[in-house]
Amino acid sequence: MSWIPIVRHAVVKYRNSPDDASLKEYFEKRDKKEFIKDNVLSKRKLAKCSNYKCRVCKQSLVGEESLKINQIVPYKLGGDECYDNLELLHQSCQQYHRILLEKYGGGRDLSKIVTHFKNNQVEPNSKEGYELIKKAFKKFKYQSVLDKKMA
Repeated sequence: MSWIPIVRHAVVKYRNSPDDASLKEYFEKRDKKEFIKDNVLSKRKLAKCSNYKCRVCKQSLVGEESLKINQIVPYKLGGDECYDNLELLHQSCQQYHRILLEKYGGGRDLSKIVTHFKNNQVEPNSKEGYELIKKAFKKFKYQSVLDKKMA
């Protein structure tokens, strides 16, 4: 058994929580380890790309809420199933994201997003297209929608 390294674990005391800034690193490591243990390789790859955090709510992907694979550039705009075009979100966050995508995209056909791609002369189903839409997503006001849904 000498080939097994001894790993010491920091004991989390009764009143400590993931919100404690001094324990942030501990909880991030624990979340990653838990996620890797409980998920398949494809979800692990997607979670690693987002640093094991949901892009919408900025919370850990580890927890009770189910996770959904979301397309960055939707099928309607020519998006495909490659890893560059996929991200992992909480199920409720994905619903909020779709609501905002339609709101800012000009309806179900997402005409404003199509125009945005044409104005920037970028092919939607390319690395540049994925980066362009990720940059546009940063302008989404997720928090206002999340607050309305919680109330």
